[in-house]
Amino acid sequence: MTLLGRVLKPHGLKGEVRVLPIEFDLHKKEAGSALILKRKHRELRLKIKKIRRGPGYLIIKFEEINSLQEAEGLRGFEIFGECERAKTLEGKKAMAGDRLLGIVKEVIQIPMNPVVVIETDSGREILVPMKFCAEKGDMVEVNLPPGLEEL
Repeated sequence: MTLLGRVLKPHGLKGEVRVLPIEFDLHKKEAGSALILKRKHRELRLKIKKIRRGPGYLIIKFEEINSLQEAEGLRGFEIFGECERAKTLEGKKAMAGDRLLGIVKEVIQIPMNPVVVIETDSGREILVPMKFCAEKGDMVEVNLPPGLEEL
């Protein structure tokens, strides 16, 4: 499970909440998608009824939340779910221009900055921020940031 966002506060009177998206995949979730909300020792499983964009946040209506008071109870919960983009990168060749860096082993979900783990032929691991990686068909194109170009 990946941290996708955090509930900021209620929005309106009918149980909607404002959510700060941490992982881009949260934008792609649709009605019916199940999410897990966690805070301290509490865990809730809720289904999205409706999701839309606000300025710098998302507005989510959960099927199970129907009032301002219930929405207020979600304040501060972290939202977890599956990150689809990470799954599509795993196992693909990682290329820097014409040079094969290795194979994408996994994507580590760090809030606001996921990291792609590339395993080289020698078994060494290269960690590259996902923002420097672009999926191109059956491969991942990597634009190495300064400092990693010497690889």
